Amino acid sequence: MAYKQLFQENSPLDIVYRFECLDNRLVWFHEKSGLPYVNEAEGCFRVDGLTTDISPRIQAKDRRIRIMEQDVVSIFQKEFPMIWTIY
Repeated sequence: MAYKQLFQENSPLDIVYRFECLDNRLVWFHEKSGLPYVNEAEGCFRVDGLTTDISPRIQAKDRRIRIMEQDVVSIFQKEFPMIWTIY
């Protein structure tokens, strides 16, 4: 969809996507492009852009979220001593 918009609507890319590797790791990318242009020498459209591996940033964010979730559960368990089942 994004690549279709890039060429049909002349709209630059700014997307984040992930791939699952054969070892089940998730690798995240941020892709940003300029506008398409015609390469008259080769008779085709071209676009310049940059793809960046943002996996470390996503993993750090996920770790922070997990820590915050654990903190919230811990607070509730202390403040409201009931029977808790955490999955």
